[in-house]
Amino acid sequence: MRRFALPLLVLLVVAPGSAFAAKKKVRRERPPPVASTERRVENPPAPMEIRTRLSFGAGAFFAGGANVGPSLGATATFTPSFASGRFSLDLELDWRMARFSSDIAGLGTLTSTLHQFPIVPALRVRVLETKAVGLDARVGVGALFVLHALSSDYAVATTRSALGWEAFAGAQLRQAIAEALELTFEVRVGLGEAAVPFVLGRASGVQGLLGVRYALQ
Repeated sequence: MRRFALPLLVLLVVAPGSAFAAKKKVRRERPPPVASTERRVENPPAPMEIRTRLSFGAGAFFAGGANVGPSLGATATFTPSFASGRFSLDLELDWRMARFSSDIAGLGTLTSTLHQFPIVPALRVRVLETKAVGLDARVGVGALFVLHALSSDYAVATTRSALGWEAFAGAQLRQAIAEALELTFEVRVGLGEAAVPFVLGRASGVQGLLGVRYALQ
């Protein structure tokens, strides 16, 4: 009699809490990238500023012959901030006077007085700048108003006027004496014309001015 071995089937039931429990893999998902809302902020260009200075000077001029006398000048300087303030625009009003007197035999004294009033815009270029000393070059051209007065002991006084032109080139030395105040010295050469009949009044010549310059802002 044959014996048959029957396979023994063992069913293992695994409890949920047992050590053999299958571990469920948990997949951690990364959050989606958030688009950056930050924007690069660029600094806007600085607005152009204009500094204003006022200058006053006194001196003398010489244009040959009797054309010699005192001179006064007032200048407004406007300096924009571009190019590090190297360039400026000047608006200048000057006054010069030349007087000549002569004795006329048997008649008396004859006096001729010539007043000159140049109104000249000019370009100023900074050539040198240190903490205490500065040097500027100036060139300009504008209108010249001339007033001539003639008086004598033997005739009626007369006054005549003329309108002409004047150009100049010069150099101005500046010396700082306070935070907003400078001492200035300028030498220039001028050329111009304003014709008055029978009067030799030259607008050309050499002029020197000593003055001060004050910064308003």
